[in-house]
Amino acid sequence: MILKREPGFKIKVGLNRLTSISRLDSCYFPTFTGNLLPIKLSGKVAQPQKSWSLVSDDERDAGWRPGGGIPVIADSTGELYVLMHPDGKDGTHKNGGGEVWVYDVKSKKRVRKIALKNWGISLGMTGGDGRQIMTVVNADLGIDVYDAKTGDYLNAIAASLSTPFLIEGVN
Repeated sequence: MILKREPGFKIKVGLNRLTSISRLDSCYFPTFTGNLLPIKLSGKVAQPQKSWSLVSDDERDAGWRPGGGIPVIADSTGELYVLMHPDGKDGTHKNGGGEVWVYDVKSKKRVRKIALKNWGISLGMTGGDGRQIMTVVNADLGIDVYDAKTGDYLNAIAASLSTPFLIEGVN
């Protein structure tokens, strides 16, 4: 599919290296400073929507920002999972995070936080309408496994991979 855009369409926010997640009829782009920019893809022309904040004013003051190699994923129900870190500043978008914040994109509200056992640098998701499994590549390049709905840490996968940054699940 080739997407067209309206003439003059410009994004004036710092996108997180154009990392996005496609879900339903839109793509969602996290910004360096903690906003989410939805772009509707259902028509012949891509249409940017109003961006919304992933963080409260207090969280923004504390420097909470998205970060990591794959900082945003979605499950089959449409919830978005964003890898977050505090004390963010220019350049920390590559650092990963110690928490995953989960959002309902319809209400534009955070519905839960998942505290990670280890510092995460990349996210993955697998599962269907039953159990959703979130994988987190940690700073030691190990793979931690969580129940995405409860946030419970399940186990670690011992992998002999040198750089397992991208994990694609099969639904």
